[in-house]
Amino acid sequence: MPAQNSNRKVNPNNALGIYEGGENYDKADLKLWIENYAPYIPVDTIPGLSSVDGGEGPVPEKDAGVEALLDITIAYELIYPQVVNIFSVDVGTLPTKVTAPTNTLSRTHTTLLIKLLLVLWTLSSTLSMGVSALTLYCSRALTLTA
Repeated sequence: MPAQNSNRKVNPNNALGIYEGGENYDKADLKLWIENYAPYIPVDTIPGLSSVDGGEGPVPEKDAGVEALLDITIAYELIYPQVVNIFSVDVGTLPTKVTAPTNTLSRTHTTLLIKLLLVLWTLSSTLSMGVSALTLYCSRALTLTA
């Protein structure tokens, strides 16, 4: 892991946005990771939260997901001291079987897709993401709704 560069300048108008839908991190595991692998980051550091449609922030350890914590720890390792912000989307319960024809999205899928695209649009305008990064996020959103 790279050593902390104390000469990095932080732009207060920038933050790295991370989409999280259906999974959240817990503070205890994030603190443990900081203590063991990134001691140059203050142990009380947590990402900001932008809740979309009731998305939640940190959850109790028993309800936390591994992927959310992985996303956050990789981001901090790459950009600290820059700020990380979570765009947490409440995706509800995703259907396990789609009964609509394959060329038609159900209302639930359409609603989820619109929410995800709104988050992506916010990310792209906030972070000035390139076309390739936006394409990656869109393909992930479509995979989640399929």
